[in-house]
Amino acid sequence: MLTEDITIDSVITKTVQQVLEGEIEKLKEDIYFLLNTSNKYSEYMKLKDASKYLDISLNTLKRYISEYDLAITKID
Repeated sequence: MLTEDITIDSVITKTVQQVLEGEIEKLKEDIYFLLNTSNKYSEYMKLKDASKYLDISLNTLKRYISEYDLAITKID
């Protein structure tokens, strides 16, 4: 029969390790996503494309531009 002393330190250590592993996995997914999407958009984009990139509605983007006085460049 395997006996292992269970202490608060060992429980906390295992919990912290599990949390860190989960966070590292999320970071890996975020990095993979960014690496695979960063080349799809040019430096300049239409407002519609920018709203898709930011995952917000076009109206929200327009509101942010207005409310926060965000700099935009219009190209004809």
